[in-house]
Amino acid sequence: MKRIITYSLLIIIFTSLGIIGMNYEVKELPNSEILNKEFYKFDKTNSNYEVIEMLPDKINYTGNTLNNSCKNYTYNGVDKTLKLDCGQVIEIVLENSDVMVLKINDETNYYFSDKEKSYEYEFKKIYGLTLEELKEKVSILIEDKKIDEAKLDELIKSDTTSYVYIKNPNYNNTYALIENKLPELENSYYINVSDLTKEELTTASVTESGNPIILTVGNGYVKKTTIKLKGITVDNLENYLKGSENIEEENN
Repeated sequence: MKRIITYSLLIIIFTSLGIIGMNYEVKELPNSEILNKEFYKFDKTNSNYEVIEMLPDKINYTGNTLNNSCKNYTYNGVDKTLKLDCGQVIEIVLENSDVMVLKINDETNYYFSDKEKSYEYEFKKIYGLTLEELKEKVSILIEDKKIDEAKLDELIKSDTTSYVYIKNPNYNNTYALIENKLPELENSYYINVSDLTKEELTTASVTESGNPIILTVGNGYVKKTTIKLKGITVDNLENYLKGSENIEEENN
């Protein structure tokens, strides 16, 4: 009888220990270098940043690549995958304190702990150059398109439609992207904003503008178009010049 009681107690004890062990099972987690840390991916279409932060119990995320309604996850250390509570699966291709490479929906996405590095990566992926290298390239590319105000007057009076880009040191980084496309625009030129004296072209909206401006001129007509890019990809300049939403003023 005592033996039966002893065996019964042992069974109860081991069963209890098993249950306790299950309840306190250590959750498998990704590399500690990427936990509790924000990583960024620059969005080339709108110049915003996707932000992802992996916590031990959930993912904080803002952006368009992942389902924003997914928060909780389970991690498989063998194949380095995270399965979100909505069923979406993320594969961790590379992970360290500087960069995290995630395969999401069969696409490889690079997230950097430094925002600037994320911008540089996406920029170089599109143009094959850094921003500074592109600036150097376009300065040579449009060198022979430079005109003075006397030539601008000739173009305004001409019966041919021409396009004059106003080069302004106040422009943000988008000016290099516009200048890179300028050679593709027929009858295109550029003039330094400091060379302008015409009253209608020396207003604050021109001289202090942070966005590129192109003049459409000819037959005594001047139309000023401000180009406001949403991202770092640039369409053909003709498409921006056609858009009425970019027209600020017309002078006959």
